[in-house]
Amino acid sequence: MLFLATAPRPMFFLAWLAFVPLLWAHRNSTVKRAFLLGWVAGIVANFGNFYWIYELVVAHSAIPAVGGILVTLLLAIQQGLKEAIWLGAARYLGDKLAPAAVTYSVVYVAVEFLYPIIFPIHLGDTQAYSLYTRQVMDIAGPAGLSAVIMAFNLTLFQFLDQKRRPRYLAAAAAILVGTLGYGYARVVQYDRIIARADKIRVGMVENNIGVGQTTMETARRQIMLAAQLAATENPDLIVFPETAIKTPPPTHKVGDFIAPSASSRFYPLSMTESAQNEIYSVQQGYNTPVLFGSTAIDPDRPGPVPGRPALFNGAFLLDENGKVLGTALKNKLLMFGEYVPGSSWFPWIYSEVLTKASALYPGEQPSAIPFNGHKIGVSICYEDILPGFSYELLQKKPNLLVNLTNDGWFGKTAEPYTHLALAQARAVESRLFMVRSTCTGVSAYIDPLGRVLSQSDIDEPEVMVAEVAWLKGGSLFSVIGLYFPWLCVLLTVSSIWWTRRSRKGYEAPKRI
Repeated sequence: MLFLATAPRPMFFLAWLAFVPLLWAHRNSTVKRAFLLGWVAGIVANFGNFYWIYELVVAHSAIPAVGGILVTLLLAIQQGLKEAIWLGAARYLGDKLAPAAVTYSVVYVAVEFLYPIIFPIHLGDTQAYSLYTRQVMDIAGPAGLSAVIMAFNLTLFQFLDQKRRPRYLAAAAAILVGTLGYGYARVVQYDRIIARADKIRVGMVENNIGVGQTTMETARRQIMLAAQLAATENPDLIVFPETAIKTPPPTHKVGDFIAPSASSRFYPLSMTESAQNEIYSVQQGYNTPVLFGSTAIDPDRPGPVPGRPALFNGAFLLDENGKVLGTALKNKLLMFGEYVPGSSWFPWIYSEVLTKASALYPGEQPSAIPFNGHKIGVSICYEDILPGFSYELLQKKPNLLVNLTNDGWFGKTAEPYTHLALAQARAVESRLFMVRSTCTGVSAYIDPLGRVLSQSDIDEPEVMVAEVAWLKGGSLFSVIGLYFPWLCVLLTVSSIWWTRRSRKGYEAPKRI
């Protein structure tokens, strides 16, 4: 039920019931048995959710089909430990220090927050297709909604287990009705706010190019499609995906210095102006402002590869005259895809072992680029699935979110749709519109309620345009960030410590 509740599968309501059979199975069990039951459930859920790892491994390596299945199973075993640790720890604590619904929910959030997963999915993210229940995420992010869903599962289980006592059914009903009522109120509120807000027409170009296919030819096709979009739809801004432009920069300025066309393989971070209508120009054939992803270079900073300058996965915003309004750099790099762990201590890894591995530097902080009196908060690739990065970005006070992504690694699997569903949470917790532009995958316009206004297919190149609003945001999550899951961690650790001491015969001092 848990993986059936996760996007792109539409049965989100199953998440509110998924843990009841597991809780029933662990009744009166030992901590060890609860741990093993949780592990089995976790393996099944993760294998169903991450089946596309098989296609990723087989398509991008020399590993045979049997090896791909084994890798996927090993990943499910590793990630399934999350449910094992949760159920074992929650069983250990029971309801001695707090009601069981509170204990199990707090421990679940703590483990979900701390346990390492290659593609983090929260229990709360299962509500991507549920308009009203997902609105709770603007309070404490997906972690807060995870706690609510787990508390409902617990109270429903207790109703069935405790001779159907009405108080447990009443508690479950209160949780569900409260969640739906809050969601309805927020939907009504933000529909009114959106109607009154200033608008901007944003166009996107999805070139439908896979990994390793970004060439001069595909870049020219990207630019040609943008010129056609500018001529027919007259957008205020055009957005290109992550690393969509891999061509030498045209004639450009760095301060007052004019650098000739193709003088560098990469766009310099210090670029202040880019020429238009040249052979390599991103704005060839049109003069609409454009935000595009490319590889950026800082020639004055040494990179991780000895003798080479620093390279970044970045984005540039050009105005209608080619002036650079701002840049954004990817902060959270993909391990082994964009950097090799430990390479700063052992730089010979790049020159002698992984000679074809990317060697990028991360940006130091999120970026919100000024544009027409507002700010555009930029995230690149899987930064849009990280609540922690979202909170950091919101401290820059953006009025619109833009995500540049390349899901070409995953082909036509469920992953691009799951990735989109996780990105919807960022719009809800920030209460801002999100424009999500992908090389291949699912490009989309998402409103502050998490509704996908329109989206692309993953089959052919296409252009899109939609009107979105500049908003102030202002959710509780933008203020407290990750304090809620950290509080759950603190409560879990202190509860386990207190329980261990109590079971060893330790007597707490009496109240005075």
